[in-house]
Amino acid sequence: MKTFPEKASLLLISPDGNWQKIVHNAWANAGKVDMEVDLERALQLISVCLSRKRPYELIIMDVWATPDIAESIAAIRQLQPDAKIVVASAGPTWKQARAAFDAGAVDFIVKSLDAEELQTSLQRARHIPTPWRTKIS
Repeated sequence: MKTFPEKASLLLISPDGNWQKIVHNAWANAGKVDMEVDLERALQLISVCLSRKRPYELIIMDVWATPDIAESIAAIRQLQPDAKIVVASAGPTWKQARAAFDAGAVDFIVKSLDAEELQTSLQRARHIPTPWRTKIS
């Protein structure tokens, strides 16, 4: 498992307990990992972290955590406009990926069971600029 010079906080929104363990193990050396099973609870946690001036560097959202990816990304961006949101799916579709990118996700990944592959994807996402086209009114 890799170690990382910069520690970063990550929020995983996923009802999948097995994937929660995989993400936690993959990110443990890179920084802090918080997990919530649904969007409502995740939004509360994001608010608390923002009030403490400790925003999440990465937010990973499992497509199964919400019925509408675009609305969920918009809700997160209302709280944290510069959030780097990565959407994950075990069986991604072009429709899901397009909705995620159109809403402002920085990446769309396959739920990897390989810790090194997941680390690489998440480290790459940390350095992708927040989409300019995402506007919060």
